[in-house]
Amino acid sequence: MKIKDVNGKYEIELNTQRGIVFEKIEGLWTLNDIQRYHQDYMSKVLPAFKDRKWAKCCDVRTYKASTITDELNKNMALYAQNGLVGGAIIVDSAIVKMQLSRSTRSIGLEPVPFDNLKDADEWLKTQGF
Repeated sequence: MKIKDVNGKYEIELNTQRGIVFEKIEGLWTLNDIQRYHQDYMSKVLPAFKDRKWAKCCDVRTYKASTITDELNKNMALYAQNGLVGGAIIVDSAIVKMQLSRSTRSIGLEPVPFDNLKDADEWLKTQGF
């Protein structure tokens, strides 16, 4: 299943067989953007992985650090309560890496950083995904 944001801020692709959510996140986000993203997770992603462990692989190379950290923290905690066990980020900005690590550290899900999808995907396979 592929989910595309109406404003082009994100694209989410579910691989339910492997238990992975692949994402591409773009641009500077507002509160409305994170709310749409969260609604897609609540209505489409979480039901697809009901009662299963899953991981994320998130390409954030075109994302800009935004003032959505509090909302992101709340969302990530909820996703962890619903099977999210970790994942990888594809990142080339130290600021973005720091923001996203902060959002998951408090719930014990600090993402492993990579600079390309191939290496991130290979690592996820070694983790059972």
